[in-house]
Amino acid sequence: MNAHKGLSRRSFLTGTAAAGAGAALFGLAGCSPSGQATNASAEAGSAASSAAAAGNATVEAGYLTYFDWLGEAPAIDDADIVETIDAEVVVIGGGNAGVCAALAAAEAGAKVAVLETQTEDAYTFLGHDIGHLNSEWSKANGGDEIDEVEFMQDWTRRNMNRSNYELVRQFASASGAALDWILDHLDESTIENCGIFGVPKPTEYPGEISGYKCWSSAIHFQDEGTDWPDAAKQLKAAAEELGATWHFDCRAIVLVKDGDAVAGVIGESSDGTYTKFIASKGVIIAAGDYSGNPEMVFALNDEYRDFVQARKQDYTQIVGSGRVGDGQKLGCWAGGRMEPGPRASMGRAMGAGAFGGIALPQLNRDGKRFMNEGILGVWGNLFQVMRQPKGMIYGVADALWRDYVQKNAPEHVYPGTGGFHDGGFLETLDAEIPNVLGTGTEGYKIRGCLTYAGETLDELADNLGLSGEAKENFLASIERYNELCEKGVDEDFGKDAFLMDPIVTPPFYASVIDSSEFKLGLVELSGLVTDGNQQVLDYDDNPIPGLYATGNSCGGRFALQYCTPIAGISIGWATTMGKIVGETVAVS
Repeated sequence: MNAHKGLSRRSFLTGTAAAGAGAALFGLAGCSPSGQATNASAEAGSAASSAAAAGNATVEAGYLTYFDWLGEAPAIDDADIVETIDAEVVVIGGGNAGVCAALAAAEAGAKVAVLETQTEDAYTFLGHDIGHLNSEWSKANGGDEIDEVEFMQDWTRRNMNRSNYELVRQFASASGAALDWILDHLDESTIENCGIFGVPKPTEYPGEISGYKCWSSAIHFQDEGTDWPDAAKQLKAAAEELGATWHFDCRAIVLVKDGDAVAGVIGESSDGTYTKFIASKGVIIAAGDYSGNPEMVFALNDEYRDFVQARKQDYTQIVGSGRVGDGQKLGCWAGGRMEPGPRASMGRAMGAGAFGGIALPQLNRDGKRFMNEGILGVWGNLFQVMRQPKGMIYGVADALWRDYVQKNAPEHVYPGTGGFHDGGFLETLDAEIPNVLGTGTEGYKIRGCLTYAGETLDELADNLGLSGEAKENFLASIERYNELCEKGVDEDFGKDAFLMDPIVTPPFYASVIDSSEFKLGLVELSGLVTDGNQQVLDYDDNPIPGLYATGNSCGGRFALQYCTPIAGISIGWATTMGKIVGETVAVS
């Protein structure tokens, strides 16, 4: 496959350039500005040269790159700029992080301008839960009281000691006050029906699974008419009352620099006109992730790229629900860099299917159990599933499935792990599960997952289409699992004893997912390297004057993958750190 030289900026960002399925997609190691020297080894240079000679790659600054995902920063002539807007704080992106940054900066007395790529009539926000620690609202509504040090220790374990400690400390100490600050700006009718994700909890719930801590304190904006996008728009209105301005259909395409400092940004409207925004105090990149840009995903996310290559899928068809990487590109063009890999993502491939990401015994296409299903605290379910022989994954339950659901952590894992939160997960399953009975080999879809039933395990295996050795393995695996439940010790994979309930009560169920295709999921979670003030760092680890990054444009938060010791923690990070950086820049 030829490198993407010569593509237009717009087609590159939107991922419209096609490439053949199964093409070799090696990633760029960082986001070195064009022409910057590197210390790549002679061996790497030789390999890159050989690949380039074969017509499959380009070599730039010592890197082997099949996707020049960064490209060149566009050059905009001053004569093409139709309007210049003076501000003190300019926020690129009006999403969860950006709206809080804008409001906080405006409350601190700054003159604020927000660039938003969405049109005003389509303006919306992702998500509906805000995870946080120890808000006054949570305390008043039955949420867990969380020890901040214990939270930080757990976060460090989940993220393999790769997070920025300064950012983690700020989130732990400030997220509760940030949530209360948000609620202070909302109409009472917006929050009167909000509940806490995971409350009430079953009495046997221990607050810890497989060594990972779990807490219930996320506010849930999805029931009884509550809606987070509508709530977030109230934050926008509050910022506008203080003089902040929103500029819709305006995509930030290049930062304006004054020497080494960032002094503003140029935005482009869909009609091709340019507006320059001057930022006397600083620019905050809150432009979200890059899951909507397949070139960036498969250059930067090694694990996902490997999953796709192993399945010979067309990478251009595998995109997430987020943005196209504008923020990461802008920061790199200005002299910043992407955080080092591995780079986290919010994926989904839960082996229990319609039952959610809970600790039901899971069997692969060969009928064999393959993991500790209780490793939910780090979304390990997804990554074990994708490492199995390609094919069906069976999450097996019996008539007591409801007990299984209620034993699991209140984590925000597709499609609603925990089951006992306010989102009606149990109620939905209660209504749908009876429809599975009697469907035989046809099965019945629940949340898009085919689910099968049988009065015996043998019948269930037949209805799943298992035969021969695969059926024998399936029955033997459940028999072995039940033996381990009787012992009270998972000698095979180490699942917590309290999760070891035998599969013995008819009717029996199995919900199925297919690991032979990879689905990207929601958003990518890696961003620019910053210091503790969320100020973007250059290649010498010095802060770039006037440039900050927050939300999914900021690195140093998640490492290997998305993790949720508290449900909704991605939005919690965005809103909390957005508020903090808005205040920081406004008083700079």
